[in-house]
Amino acid sequence: MEYLKHSLLAFHNIINRLPLDKTLFIALCVVPLCIFANEEETVPEYPEKLKGSAEFGVINTTGTVSTQHIYARTYAVNERKNWRWYSNVGGSRTLVSDDLVSKRFDSLLQGDYKLLETDYFFVTLSYESDVYNGIRHRLGETLGYGHKFLDDEAWENRLELGFGYRHTIFEKNRNLTHVPIINVKGIIHYNFTEKSRFEQSLAGNAGEDSTIWTSVTALEQSIIDNFALKVSHTIMYTDNPPPEVKKLYSVTYVVLIYNF
Repeated sequence: MEYLKHSLLAFHNIINRLPLDKTLFIALCVVPLCIFANEEETVPEYPEKLKGSAEFGVINTTGTVSTQHIYARTYAVNERKNWRWYSNVGGSRTLVSDDLVSKRFDSLLQGDYKLLETDYFFVTLSYESDVYNGIRHRLGETLGYGHKFLDDEAWENRLELGFGYRHTIFEKNRNLTHVPIINVKGIIHYNFTEKSRFEQSLAGNAGEDSTIWTSVTALEQSIIDNFALKVSHTIMYTDNPPPEVKKLYSVTYVVLIYNF
């Protein structure tokens, strides 16, 4: 709870230190979402769909810090007539030595405004803190366009392209940087059966200071009722990382999932 309080305080400090044009950019992201969300409440005939999951397990990291972590994460999806909302909050923690603790926290909120069955505009707000990879606090916002190439019972393939800003406070020098970015992300979901699911995603986040590539490969298998087991592997590559941080960082997850 104390760590969450410090993260929220850091989020507030970053906002206060943003130049006027970037603060306006965030406002332009958030205000339309609030307007459309309020409009959505006036359409009671459309059934609202809410689903999500909670994960808990052990992860193994390699890179700047190679160790095992205790890991937890929650996902939620809220499907509305004109909007689809995603939220994703998670973190991990481990004892590196007698007096050093490695911990990571990240969160994401994305709203998709549906244009057609296959096309949508999206806005994303994200926050990240990963001290042992050189990031004390990082805030990002993106506006973009997405297209679904396939969306049926077996397959879901989509591609997203967006533009925004990345604001980072680095662990070493505590400097705050503001960088315009281009985001691109491709996602493939495949349901082998009703109880087995495969996921592959590749995302690029390019700015003038560095480009970050993230690949996620995951396999999920239902066990009983709402419980499932997931094994996944994440690879992150940063072409210009902070000092004393390795370019390549990977995480292997073995987690128990409760779907609701």
